[in-house]
Formats: sequence, structure tokens, C-alpha cells
Amino acid sequence: MDINWERLAEDVGLFTAKGEFSGRHKAQEALEIILGEDALRAAVDCYVAHGRGCEPARTVLWQLHRVLSARLHERRPKSC
Repeated sequence: MDINWERLAEDVGLFTAKGEFSGRHKAQEALEIILGEDALRAAVDCYVAHGRGCEPARTVLWQLHRVLSARLHERRPKSC
């Protein structure tokens, strides 16, 4: 997999007028982009089904939980 790191940094908002910055939450956002939504959904499905390999799926999701929670909250219907 070839990753365009400059584009990834731009996508997660690492460039500012003062330069480039990062941190744990930005790294989590970058990992979410690298893995892709389909892979993350498959990890959730695996964990919920308690299938083989559910523990690595659980721990990856745990590492990304803050970013994923924020994204799910943004997509939540307003009536919820």
C-alpha cells in the first residue's frame, strides 16, 4: 500500500500557518483513513459476532474509539 503522507497530513488537518503538528488524536484519524471504513465495519462485525480474531479487532477499535465515537456522533440522526 502506497500512502501519500503529505495528502494524509492535509486530510487530517496537520498543516497550519505556524507549520505542521500532530498528536495522538490526529494519528488515530490518520489510521482510520488508512484502514478505511469497510475494514472498520468488518472489525465491528467480527467483534459483535465474537468470531475468530475478535480480540485483535476489539483492540484496534479500542485504539481508535475516540475518533470513531466522534464520527458516529456526527452522523447520528438529529432525532436521536
